Amino acid sequence: MITNLVLIIVLITLLIVAVTIVLGRTRTAASGEFDSDGLSFLGGLFNALFLVVLAFYVVFAWENGDDLDNRAATEADALIDLYWQVDGVPDPARIAVQDLVRGYADEVVDGEWARLADGHDDGAVADLISTMRQRVSALPADTDQLSTARENALQDVRVLDDNHRARVDAATDQDPFTETLLAATIVGAVLMIAFPLLIGLRARRNHVALMAVTAAVLVATVIASIELQDPLNGIFASEPDSFRTVQTTLPDPR
Repeated sequence: MITNLVLIIVLITLLIVAVTIVLGRTRTAASGEFDSDGLSFLGGLFNALFLVVLAFYVVFAWENGDDLDNRAATEADALIDLYWQVDGVPDPARIAVQDLVRGYADEVVDGEWARLADGHDDGAVADLISTMRQRVSALPADTDQLSTARENALQDVRVLDDNHRARVDAATDQDPFTETLLAATIVGAVLMIAFPLLIGLRARRNHVALMAVTAAVLVATVIASIELQDPLNGIFASEPDSFRTVQTTLPDPR
């Protein structure tokens, strides 16, 4: 993955360098006819707009991925708490609920996370939550201790349900606003490369070097922006580490 991205950056940078050299040798560029203060001001305006759009996009895209991680961590905490809340419940009710807790973590790690990365979900975890709610609701409440445990367990199930739905939405929903910002970021990057070439940049060594550095930075920025769009895929992909912690922390109930 990283090697391919670096190769893309290098190839596009070399292409921009070649275009700069070719266009910079034209008669119009050599004459300096288009090198005016007005065009310089317009180029600065493009740069400023690009940076503003990029900043907004990075903030919104990063928050989406961060929200997914936070939801997953909250789910994992609720699973652990639920497991130990019912630890004092008589068997076989205790085993049934604790098996569901471990099964929840297994299903997310081994199945749901990959399905969400592909953009869909078959509802297996939602079914587990429904079954879990039924089993917890049926727990005995003959004593104050058991009654409190059941109430706390039901609260954990509600937390699981709310955060699971929010996590699925964060992983699968397409935000038109963020997509628009991404499109504007790509257009802005293209303009920042195309504008100096179109106005007649001379093919001097310092100009070519400047265009090479600018192209490399902008291509890397666009690639990183595209990778940020999907929180479950790419170089910034989130992992179900919180649920793996559940798997390794909770003992077999039997």
